[in-house]
Formats: sequence, structure tokens, C-alpha cells
Amino acid sequence: MTFWRITLGLYLGSFLSVLFSMPIAAIAQINPSWKIIGQPVIEFQDGENSKEKISQLNRRFSEIVARLNPNQTWTVDLAPIPQPKSKPLKKGEKPKLPLPAKQVTIRLQGMSLLQVNESDAKLHQAESPRALAENWAQSLANFLSQPRNRQAIFTTLNLPERLNYDGLNYSLKPEVALDRGLFRVSGKQFEGRSIFVELPADQSAFQITELTPTPKISSTKEFPKSVYLLNSQFQFVPYTR
Repeated sequence: MTFWRITLGLYLGSFLSVLFSMPIAAIAQINPSWKIIGQPVIEFQDGENSKEKISQLNRRFSEIVARLNPNQTWTVDLAPIPQPKSKPLKKGEKPKLPLPAKQVTIRLQGMSLLQVNESDAKLHQAESPRALAENWAQSLANFLSQPRNRQAIFTTLNLPERLNYDGLNYSLKPEVALDRGLFRVSGKQFEGRSIFVELPADQSAFQITELTPTPKISSTKEFPKSVYLLNSQFQFVPYTR
């Protein structure tokens, strides 16, 4: 019994050592999802290959949304499948059923957004490209049916999800900050955009036109809880840490 205990202990120890030395990605492959304002809308199943697909989808979605009004309903549908002209049936001949489409297009407000093909259907274990497209289109339609989601999308259009300010990472908050006349440029930029900070309300804001660049990080330095970027509507959008 002692021999088997020692052998089993050595085996388990070796196994756990190998397990915890492996990268997390090697233990469980996490499939990326297409997120809008931080919320997952479409789940993909092709791992690393989905990154380029999601990047293209984000670009196309932004192009379409820029033309829309967030105060109106956005329609999500599938492009009609063109059917070949049917020949007159001969006596006793039964009409042929149309062949299932090999590729289906998901549209947003009548504009092409995403192509779903046979490879996608097979990869996601769907009955057909149309079945998968209907599933994805319904998920997107449900999300966009909420007025607050449409407004948040429009507010954060083309803004980065995260930014780095003075060595700290800040995350986008999909809302508009109330402009009380206390926003000032910080002297720093992120991806070519000026970063703004908000002065404390008790300071004489009229005496300050621009903040000097902040010093390097120190243990005694106080960092702002929020920083801001201007969106396409010239509104201040907060980033928090």
C-alpha cells in the first residue's frame, strides 16, 4: 500500500506540475465573440480565425451606423435570395423545390453587414447557412431593439474601447458626460486624440486654459478616476479605471 501511495503521489504531482505550467489558452480554447458596447452579440466558434472576421464586422458596422439615426428603429433582416425563372411545367410534372442558399447576407437597415456561408454553418453545427444567419440576425435585432443600446452605440462610434493615460489603463463607459465647463486638455494624446480631464468644481476654471503634462508615476501621485475623449458629436465620453 505504501508503494502504491508513493507512486500515485508522484504521478499526481507530476501531472499537476505540467498542468499548471501550461498556458491557459492550451487548456481551454476561448472562442471570441462579437461585442457591441462591451456586450456579446454573436458567438463564433473558429478561435483565432474569428479575430479578422470580427475586425471586418466592426468596420462595416461602424460604416452603417454612421448613416443611421439612433432615435429610429434599426431593421435587421436577411437579403432576399434570387430565384431562377421557372419554366412552364409539363403535364403531370411536379414543381422543383428551390435549392438551399449556399450563402446568406445579414443586412442592417437594408445594407449588407455579414455574409454567412456553408463553411460557417458546418463549423457552428447549423442545419444550413440560412438557419445560422437567422439565429445571428435575431440576436442582433434583439440587441438593437433597445433604444439605450442604439444611443450608446452612436455615442461611442469609432472610439477605442480602452486607452492608456499616464501608464494607467482606462475603459470606455458608453455615456455622455455632463459638460459643466470644467473639461481641459491634459497635454496627452491617445491614438491621435486629445485626452481631457475634468477640473474639480471648486477650482477657478477660468484661470486655466491647459493643464501641463503630468509627471511620471509616483507612489504619492493622485490619478483621475476618469478621463475623457470627444466623440463625433463633440460630446465628452468618459473612460474609467
